[in-house]
Amino acid sequence: MPAIRFEIKRKCKVCGEVFLAKTLDSRYCSPKCSKVAWKRKKDAKEKNEKRDRLAQHIPDIREYVSVKEAVAMFGVERTTLYRLIKNGTVPAINVGKRLTRIKRSALETMFLTRKESLAEREKPVPRRYSMEPEDCYTIGEESIIEHQGDREAAQVRSP
Repeated sequence: MPAIRFEIKRKCKVCGEVFLAKTLDSRYCSPKCSKVAWKRKKDAKEKNEKRDRLAQHIPDIREYVSVKEAVAMFGVERTTLYRLIKNGTVPAINVGKRLTRIKRSALETMFLTRKESLAEREKPVPRRYSMEPEDCYTIGEESIIEHQGDREAAQVRSP
């Protein structure tokens, strides 16, 4: 990607430090932050694949599921499930130490399944800029816009 000639200040998506972007697509301030972001993305992908595999092996006839299975099926955080159980919002049974089972039908009424929620979260990536003729000004339109700014400034200056 060719370097740009003007300065663009951006905030690093990993460390939050403000930096000068070397290209239009720069998101990270250093190679280290880029590697950290790549690792996070890779770990998240592996975690999602693991949850998908777990969710596929859960039989549909089971009335109660474990917390780990509920997280895999519905994409809800584990702490959220425990909070809902503690509040009494979700009926659950504690079979023994570290053996909490949650009623599946209650979760199905509260949450979308993980695949549905992931599909809902996916949004089309907005275009940064468009060079289509309908999205661009002509030279005549541009000069009119520039001169309107001059007229407004002149009106403000004159009493």
